Amino acid sequence: MKRFVSLISAVILIFSFASCGSQTKEAATAPGGVPELYVGEGFRTILSTLMTGNFNIVEKVAVFGRPQTDENGRVSEPDERNYALDSYDALLVLFRSVYTEEKAEKLIEKCGYYEKDGALYSNKKAKDEGASFDISSMKIEVTEKDDKSCSFNVTVIKTDGSGKQKEKSFRCKAVCENGTWLLEDMYY
Repeated sequence: MKRFVSLISAVILIFSFASCGSQTKEAATAPGGVPELYVGEGFRTILSTLMTGNFNIVEKVAVFGRPQTDENGRVSEPDERNYALDSYDALLVLFRSVYTEEKAEKLIEKCGYYEKDGALYSNKKAKDEGASFDISSMKIEVTEKDDKSCSFNVTVIKTDGSGKQKEKSFRCKAVCENGTWLLEDMYY
């Protein structure tokens, strides 16, 4: 009798878990829509942090804004606007915190930065176009994910130098490199 009761309890337990799983799947799917790939809040935070770092680099260091340089191209004394970039190594650490190792070095070169006598130089003039991204408006939708890579879409409000706002969307990819998630490219 005890075996029979245990068997019935096990069957009920199995069916209740199966029922919960199907309800969760249905709740994540809009009627007539494609089910969204579920990732936890922790992973969404990782992607959000990477994209915030990307947008900050784009705004202040690489595309829309650049640190001040002297007449020879040497990056001037650091300030809070340019992440205290007083050396090539500091710039490399910044870029490697957001982008893969290989891409970080290529992006630094593309942005015109180089090292000379232990100092950071730029062959491009300092600028500040005033363009920015409203990080608080950022939305992330993961489209594919496995243990080594993640494809996702980002939507964010971009304000240009004249103050005009426009919603921008990007198809992004992150990869796991040495146990850390990093972006495969710069997005702006």
